[in-house]
Amino acid sequence: GTPPPSTPAEHQITLEQRAGLNDALATLADATGGEFFHNNNDLSSALSKMALEPELRYVLGFSPEKMETDGQFHTLKVELTSTKHFNIQARKGYFAPTKEEASRPTQEEKLDREVTKSESLAELPATVTSHWLKSSAGSAELSVTVHVDLKPLSFQKQKDREVQQLNFVVALFGPNGNFVAGKQGEIDRALKDDSFARLEASGINGSLDLQAPAGSYRLRTVTQEAVTGKLAASSQPVIFR
Repeated sequence: GTPPPSTPAEHQITLEQRAGLNDALATLADATGGEFFHNNNDLSSALSKMALEPELRYVLGFSPEKMETDGQFHTLKVELTSTKHFNIQARKGYFAPTKEEASRPTQEEKLDREVTKSESLAELPATVTSHWLKSSAGSAELSVTVHVDLKPLSFQKQKDREVQQLNFVVALFGPNGNFVAGKQGEIDRALKDDSFARLEASGINGSLDLQAPAGSYRLRTVTQEAVTGKLAASSQPVIFR
């Protein structure tokens, strides 16, 4: 073990260091809903206590009306109006984003913005095919298929799996640019080596169907992969008579 401090001053410094470490761990446990176990060798009792599920659990959230983009820690306080005694475990605050982080669009925002545009984008390899289907009632349904080549994509390695998610958005716009119909879908893959090799060779397809009356439209298709957020987008005219 570690030899004891040789002087009273060194002993005091060691006690202060341990107290500071305990304070940090206690704060971390309290802020994340955990239990701080210390000064006790009864590990079995401690583990049993920490494993107990609370009788009631609530999830609270809030959205600041005016978010400060200062990157600083802002305190929060959760109180109960009831006079009964309850034990509250809640985060003590949150870190606000910096101005740079706040101005940087999220992957979802990038996807939404790209749907409203008309220019092509080819950050990842994706090809779009579509064809009209006519139902017995006379309405039209546009079947859209997006083929994605997996070879250039980045995957996350999780144990023995290669993980990736593809998000698809297809939308129909009228001659005046008005939105007519749209759908969003996703494909999650957690592939073992043999499945990964097979799909890497063949690619993957995502299909969505849209219903619309007869007419001329602009089909907008946007595909995004979740690991790096890269996008593919295209527009093409489609006509149903």
